[in-house]
Amino acid sequence: MAAYIAFFRPFVEACGGRVVPLVPLYLWVFLVVSTVAEYLCWALARTPGLARLRLQPPMTRLEAFKCCRTHTLSIAKAQRVLGYEPLISTGEGCARAAADFARKRRRATKT
Repeated sequence: MAAYIAFFRPFVEACGGRVVPLVPLYLWVFLVVSTVAEYLCWALARTPGLARLRLQPPMTRLEAFKCCRTHTLSIAKAQRVLGYEPLISTGEGCARAAADFARKRRRATKT
């Protein structure tokens, strides 16, 4: 997770934001809440007169798993199998993108 924050820190700061401290998301809490929400919506959908509302749970168990897991991508397989080498490093790409975001933000605030 620290690598994820380190990757996005330049973008957040270039846009004028600040990176807040991480708060751990405990999967079991989200699973309990989402299971209760799913069951309530299921039960209410079968209640006469409420079926027409088509209630949807605010969070499902699938969304709970998505929220509590880090999703990162890697080019390691492309490098290993295809011999791919990026033209610029991740750090340089992030610096360029952050500078571009900052430039566009300054331009947007002037108008």
